[in-house]
Amino acid sequence: MTQPRILVLGQQDRDIDFTHLYAYLASHKNIDVRILAKTEIKQLKKTLGRIDTACYDRVILDLPFSKTIKAIAAIRKLPGLIIFEEDACQNFLPTSKWRGAFEKVYRSLPAATLVMCGYNTASRYQAIGFDVQVIPKGFDEQALTNTHSERDIELAFIGRTQSGVYAERLALLESVASHFDLATLRTHSSAEYCATLNRIKLFLSADVGLGEYMAKNFEAMACGCTVIACHQGGFEEEQLGFRDMENIVLYTTPEEAVEKIHRLKAEPALAQKIAKAGQALVEQKFSHTAIADQLIHIAHRPLAQARPSESRARQILQRFTRWL
Repeated sequence: MTQPRILVLGQQDRDIDFTHLYAYLASHKNIDVRILAKTEIKQLKKTLGRIDTACYDRVILDLPFSKTIKAIAAIRKLPGLIIFEEDACQNFLPTSKWRGAFEKVYRSLPAATLVMCGYNTASRYQAIGFDVQVIPKGFDEQALTNTHSERDIELAFIGRTQSGVYAERLALLESVASHFDLATLRTHSSAEYCATLNRIKLFLSADVGLGEYMAKNFEAMACGCTVIACHQGGFEEEQLGFRDMENIVLYTTPEEAVEKIHRLKAEPALAQKIAKAGQALVEQKFSHTAIADQLIHIAHRPLAQARPSESRARQILQRFTRWL
């Protein structure tokens, strides 16, 4: 069977660096990767017009949602469209300015294959009629690793808290900080990020209310931290292989987080055992190479039958009602 010819449209200066993932995809014979600059993405309609997409069987779109929505007419024409979207959970977040927007856009792209990073998120889209594939977030194995350095930071969080989307995250961090010396950190390069993670014993993840696990969980586990993360529920943990107090530490309330941090500080051998098991899990399943392999697998599948658009579905329903 002839393998499909695949075009990947990626982005420069990505929030999560996909340099290795893009290079791995490009190393495959039938895959072309084009990394778009910010100016090209800003004028996406014109950019797509300059690319001969007709010679491809599949186009994988890994571009910011906020920019793609301005070029939907051009995107709709892409052959074998696959949308790889890591922020699709924002469709359901009450505090997100994109609440409901993803759903509206995806209904206008009935032939697209949707790839999201959370099982709970995917199930919510499936409940409203979308066929969604899941590839969880992961870590760049070429940039993030356990260097076995001295861990001189007992408890820390790395990340943003300013956005309104992260209100619950901030509240959780403030609650825990009232009980412990919690370092809230920011880093500015991949090397600094790796070095900082390797200084942390207990990494507090605060992905509260998102329904899925952000990349920092996998990145911290890869660097040998004991990760303390918010239990997302549904069947997220089962699908990911996360087991509480075995390869990750899960909490559902700030009080539970505080209780478990006390235990980990009192039992450093247990914390180290959990960290080691967590590192082994993510190295086995959640590297960027693994993400790329899953994208390739999805791209090699036969094209799914297009969903009717929302307006088309309404027309069909109206005709069926008149026939009755």
